[in-house]
Amino acid sequence: MAQPRLITGYLSALSAQLPAPVVAELADGLGETHLHYLRQGLDPDAAARAAVAEFGEPSLVIAGFAAVSPARRVARRLMATGPLVGACWAAALITGRAWAWPVQPAVVLLAGLVLLASIGLIVSAVAGPGYRSVVRAGLAGCAGVTALDAFLVVAVPLTAPAIGWLTSLALAASLTRLMFSARSLRWCLADAGLVTLTVRGTNFAKVKSVRLWLGGTETANFAKLSALARFAVNTFPDEVSRSRVVAT
Repeated sequence: MAQPRLITGYLSALSAQLPAPVVAELADGLGETHLHYLRQGLDPDAAARAAVAEFGEPSLVIAGFAAVSPARRVARRLMATGPLVGACWAAALITGRAWAWPVQPAVVLLAGLVLLASIGLIVSAVAGPGYRSVVRAGLAGCAGVTALDAFLVVAVPLTAPAIGWLTSLALAASLTRLMFSARSLRWCLADAGLVTLTVRGTNFAKVKSVRLWLGGTETANFAKLSALARFAVNTFPDEVSRSRVVAT
């Protein structure tokens, strides 16, 4: 049966922002909901309107996925830890008289530019409304922080005349954040559709549209009589039991 134009237009609006595998899962759930209303006796257009109304406006759907995107979650953690790591390095560099270290000015300038760009990208990933913009900014910001921490962990021990306790503390902070951001890059890359991860033996792209709702978002009721709800219950029964997604 051909899809009503309302549903086709709805999915096209989602496709402009969300990855194709996610839209495919949502299309399956929307189709199930549409069939549910057809079985209740509604004509195809009325059933389409009811199904679309149940899923919510495309802008709300996109904002909901952006709000719980792995890229945004990573950006929030980096923003929360950034001031602490930055304070450690400020104290270490000032007390260690870093301006006297044998470092080329161009290297210092490049590191400063990477830091400023990473901060801007992380802020954009935390506050941006669009899914694609959040994912791209989060991925780029995480990559920038990873590169900066890797540079500090390698370069400072090689150039500093002495390693005091403040420098050791800053190095430990950067190394800890480096391990976190390097691990998080995999999820950001999967969020951008650049790699495929496996979660409990299931393709990450396929379960992403379900996992995103396990964080407690309440922008729309996707679970109601949809394939997404059944898929979530079958794949993540423990996580679904702890989530705020409720099928009625």
